[in-house]
Amino acid sequence: MLLRGSGRSTVLLIGHYDTVGTSDYGQLEHLATRPDALTKALRDSLVLAKAPAAVLAHEDFAGGEFVAGRGLLDMKAGLAAGLAVCAEFAESAKPVGNLLFIAVPDEENNSAGARKAAQILPGLCEERDLDLLAVINLDAIADDGDGSKGRVIALGTVASCFRPPGWLASPHIAAFP
Repeated sequence: MLLRGSGRSTVLLIGHYDTVGTSDYGQLEHLATRPDALTKALRDSLVLAKAPAAVLAHEDFAGGEFVAGRGLLDMKAGLAAGLAVCAEFAESAKPVGNLLFIAVPDEENNSAGARKAAQILPGLCEERDLDLLAVINLDAIADDGDGSKGRVIALGTVASCFRPPGWLASPHIAAFP
């Protein structure tokens, strides 16, 4: 989805969609496809939690504003955030620059969707007269502490395949900074 503002300057928002198996839920695997029941079970399992991140998770689930589910953080939440940014941009009176949103399938199979998007992106930019200035990978990542840091931006190899000519890329897999 391309949202046009003024000029050629463009920011790319990219994220993947897929849903992995249910085995990561361990003893709660039977609830993996039932978000409401899963949320309640996770909340109840964290009642006596002492670790700071687990206490924060319990508070989130108990507050009723969060729902657990397969693919919620990896990767539906990132796509939803990207679409929210697109909606805000589209409602702007006179937006400067352009916003390009790409949702690609598959992360688990060598990021085939992202690699294909990277192949067609230069032609798309030329065809639509876009100057790609930044790429934001919408993949969700959390801080590696007690959860208080919240939002993190990570550099990584998949994002590097979208870099415009002359940009440097980080040679490592996306991870905590």
